[in-house]
Parts: sequence; structure tokens; C-alpha cells
Amino acid sequence: MGQPTTVHVYARTEFAEPLEHLRDVDADDPADLSVEDATGGGDWLEVAVVPADRLVWVIRDGELVDRAHEEVPA
Repeated sequence: MGQPTTVHVYARTEFAEPLEHLRDVDADDPADLSVEDATGGGDWLEVAVVPADRLVWVIRDGELVDRAHEEVPA
């Protein structure tokens, strides 16, 4: 088995709320994370997970990200 992947967890409890970053977790396979493992518990309306290595930054730390030199995943 490979290295665990850091996964960003986003969640909300009401549709009127935006998805908010809840926490980061490490997972061998992000698709297999249980709700409990992803969120640490709670009553959620929606939960989304994004592997850190698949996150595409547009602005980071207040600066526009130059993505011209990045490889585009297939």
C-alpha cells in the first residue's frame, strides 16, 4: 500500500451555508473514507473531500497562482 494522502474535508449543516473547511485527514484511499473518519462526527447536510494533490489553487495567500507551468492531470 502507498503513502496516505492528505484530504481536505469540507462540510455544511444547512443549504444556506457555504461549504467550509472542516479539517484535514490522512487516508489510504479518500474514496473509502467514512463520514465519521472524514468529519470526526457531527450532524452534516453535505460533506465533500478533496485530495490535497488534486486541489487546484487560483488564489493562494492573497496572490494569484501562476499555473502556466503546472502539469494538467489526465
